[in-house]
Amino acid sequence: MVNFCAVAGCSSKHKTGSGISFHRFPDVRKKPALWKRWVKALARQNWTPSHYTYICSQHFEKSCFQEFPTSFYSNSNKKRILRRKCHNFSHKKGVLYYKHPKYGLLRVVSKEEKNDVIRRFHEHPTGHRKERRTWELLSTEYYWIGIVKDVASFVKKCQVCQANEAFRKSNKCAWTSAYIEIDVDNQGNLKKCLFLFFTNFCNKMFLCFPMILLF
Repeated sequence: MVNFCAVAGCSSKHKTGSGISFHRFPDVRKKPALWKRWVKALARQNWTPSHYTYICSQHFEKSCFQEFPTSFYSNSNKKRILRRKCHNFSHKKGVLYYKHPKYGLLRVVSKEEKNDVIRRFHEHPTGHRKERRTWELLSTEYYWIGIVKDVASFVKKCQVCQANEAFRKSNKCAWTSAYIEIDVDNQGNLKKCLFLFFTNFCNKMFLCFPMILLF
């Protein structure tokens, strides 16, 4: 377990919830140039770091964490969680992918790309897709945490969809009982025989009765 920072004069120690992370020295055999830069930055004479020497996050710039994203977690539970979650992701040619059990590799989308990706699947030449259909198509190619919530928020803010939704709403008319309104008609000229039709406007059902003329 990490107990303290190796930088001279630094009093940072391991404490749960402090927000300070500790980072191990790079391997001198794999990255000798980077190892020398770290030792030089500490400016400690006649001193060589060991395999268990760490530097706290207060001595790094933000750009350093982007260049070296793998940091050391002092808490064993955090290490297990991170190790378990990493199995669901893969990295190819600078692009992060999520391993979906059904659709295979899905590209992980950043916060800056979310709206553009949703818009591409929501807007269609034949019309804007519904919320569920947009999410179903999008989730076969892309992945990020909260994708369903973001799609729902985007569709609700879409001005075209809101205008069409208001246009679709119609006034409800009162439902009438059967045979309150009917239409009567007669047709035929088959040797003194006619047909009398009754049409119900409620359910469009009609009845037909033959009529024999007596004159």
